[in-house]
Amino acid sequence: MTDLTSPPALDGGPDYFETYFPRDALPSYGWSSLPSGLPAQAWTTETTHRDGQQGGLPFTAKQSVEVYQILCDFTAQSGAIRQAEFFVYRAQDLSALRAIQEKYAGGAPIEPTTWIRASTTDVALIQKLSIAESGLLASISDYHVFHKFRTAGRRSAASLPPR
Repeated sequence: MTDLTSPPALDGGPDYFETYFPRDALPSYGWSSLPSGLPAQAWTTETTHRDGQQGGLPFTAKQSVEVYQILCDFTAQSGAIRQAEFFVYRAQDLSALRAIQEKYAGGAPIEPTTWIRASTTDVALIQKLSIAESGLLASISDYHVFHKFRTAGRRSAASLPPR
């Protein structure tokens, strides 16, 4: 296994950092005590509507709204879940997002946000949707590079000219 200070060979397999992210256990950050710089409060951003859509059957608009409501009921006013991330490319996703924006405007505790591709078309889309915050998808992790450039390898990806 490779640790975080030793990058994998350019043409080797992907590095999953299994020391820190074992396949059969919770992540291990190697702390013997909590770091002194941790904030007093912590919260999470919910990614079911984004990550969850990629690995299985996509939600219908009704299912998306139902999942959002369950998450709102779970977090209530605790602030443990502050935002929920959505893709906005399918009609069902847009319909769900609009319904969820209404719930949020009506007092639901979880703010809907989006993730978009790095394109001017996608930026224009979220502006029309009045989204206050969006992530910009520009995947460049070792996992992405290894799998997207598999036939050419990391060395080829590293030698591509800038655009």
